Amino acid sequence: MPVQGVIKSVLKGRLFNSIETRNVFYYGSQINNFADYVTSDFGAVHQGMDDIASNLRPVMCTTMLYYAFDSYYWDAEHWILKEEVPIIDGEGLQPTDPLPPQVAMLLKFSTDAFRMIGHKYFAGLVETRQNGGQILGEALVSLIDVGAAIMESRAVGGRVWYPGIPGKSSAFAPFTACIIHDMLSTMRRRKAGVGI
Repeated sequence: MPVQGVIKSVLKGRLFNSIETRNVFYYGSQINNFADYVTSDFGAVHQGMDDIASNLRPVMCTTMLYYAFDSYYWDAEHWILKEEVPIIDGEGLQPTDPLPPQVAMLLKFSTDAFRMIGHKYFAGLVETRQNGGQILGEALVSLIDVGAAIMESRAVGGRVWYPGIPGKSSAFAPFTACIIHDMLSTMRRRKAGVGI
């Protein structure tokens, strides 16, 4: 899908008060040109970040904190930071023991584009919401709700921002499906001890 506008939001978290986590989300829209971003575009994407964080909180440990998200826009050459938005009440609600930092819930997102698949890892799940690596009950429901929040297109001002993946050219691949993994995954393939 050719688009002329792409917004990137980076959901920022902190686990155990020391390990930084980052989840990156992209939204594309067929705006008139690269200079046509308006404040309401970012407001629509902001609501998506709030929805994702609020759906994770009920099954996350109290030492997992989503504290802010950064919003960027693509100007045809560079990512430009628009703003950092603090998240109020972004702390997990479960006081029980968390799983190790590299253990995470995983969502995958398919597109119609060749070899363009989205992966979203969420660390901070508590031990009591899984058994033998299988995500249970409330945590599975939260994961489904997070997937729905990520998949939701954000309409504002007569245009729609679609979640997806930007290509190396002007192509943008909207997500077509969310795959829920009910088994825990690992973030070991990423930078050790950082969570990104």
